[in-house]
Amino acid sequence: MRIAFVSQPGSTADLPVQRGAIQIWTHQVARRLAKRHEVTVVLANAGGQPEVEVSEGVIYQRLAPTWADRASLAGRLVDRHRLTRRGRPFFASRWWYPGYTRRMMTALRGFSPDVVHVMNFPHLAAQAKKAVPEAEIVLHMHAEWLSELDERVVRPAATAISAAVACSPYITEAILMRFPKLHAETLPNGVDMKQFTVSYGEAERNDVLFVGRLSPEKGLHVLIPAFASIAETHPTARLVLVGAESKAAPDFLDPARSDAAVTALRPYYKGAYVQRLRELVPSSLRERVQFVGPLPHAEVGRRIHQATIVVMPSIRETFGMPALEAIASGIPVVASDVGGLSALVQDRKTGRLVPRNDQGALAAALDEILAGPDWLDRLPERGQAWAASYDWKPITERTEALYQHIRGRNYDL
Repeated sequence: MRIAFVSQPGSTADLPVQRGAIQIWTHQVARRLAKRHEVTVVLANAGGQPEVEVSEGVIYQRLAPTWADRASLAGRLVDRHRLTRRGRPFFASRWWYPGYTRRMMTALRGFSPDVVHVMNFPHLAAQAKKAVPEAEIVLHMHAEWLSELDERVVRPAATAISAAVACSPYITEAILMRFPKLHAETLPNGVDMKQFTVSYGEAERNDVLFVGRLSPEKGLHVLIPAFASIAETHPTARLVLVGAESKAAPDFLDPARSDAAVTALRPYYKGAYVQRLRELVPSSLRERVQFVGPLPHAEVGRRIHQATIVVMPSIRETFGMPALEAIASGIPVVASDVGGLSALVQDRKTGRLVPRNDQGALAAALDEILAGPDWLDRLPERGQAWAASYDWKPITERTEALYQHIRGRNYDL
């Protein structure tokens, strides 16, 4: 087969890929598929990167932004001020990165793929079908847009694609509620079991570790006060935050404007979020709350393996890759009972699930695990057994099987 992956507009990656759940998924699956198929990845060029790069048999074709792409970014102001209709944001229109879309279509025509695997943006899937009408189109949702955006926005994509896949079961279920005749299934984010089951030695201290974007929907403004409330009880514990400030705006998170918890995050988008987080740290804890910044993926693995707890206090979360990596490493996870995390973390088996936005419940769960409950004894065995199905090899096999299944099939929606 000839397989093309289409990245999100504006999304790029250096090789080897070290950051970004979507970029990592694409890289890990593409490089494995390239052993048996012709594979190309279309993505953005951040500037100074090679236009074409070949790695492990995969052709990476980077598209430089056009003036129209840069101009389209101004349209985000319309979304942020809620001037667009509910469920019909500017970023879901054909005017979002129009230059990238046109060049993507040209690249697909030149490659003539059998399958095009589009990440996240429904309008890109519809345009991909126009570019290569004989190809089967797969739309891979890492967000809830296919079920949340206005029917008129997503209908062109739903009629153009042969299958929709999602990173979490709850997204898949929501897609099928809207489009019950559509072929939809879950292709989760994965984990390199070899990397995350390697022993790095014992942890030197009780680290409560967060890994991810420092953004309001990650709930860090709930985490810091929760940690502060138990810090005296656990004097050797410290809170370590790994990641860069990279805010996902409420209109991206909740284009239907149906989630009051996301709406309540809007004040946190005024000014620097990290600065607001630093101001939440009591002066007595400044040495015990560390802002590390972004790290390469390999270093993240070492940090996870040496942590006492990995914490994900998200307000919204479609998957939660650090939680999976912690489970594979035998490290307990404290996570919000929301989105993809609800299916990923097994309560009192691989971690604790707590209500989102609940500082008291989050503090109690951290306190429980730092005290060393009996159920932690079996966590390494349970965690590795649970995470094994998320290894990149079976995920790649399921992806390949999906492509083979949809070729030549049409769906009447």
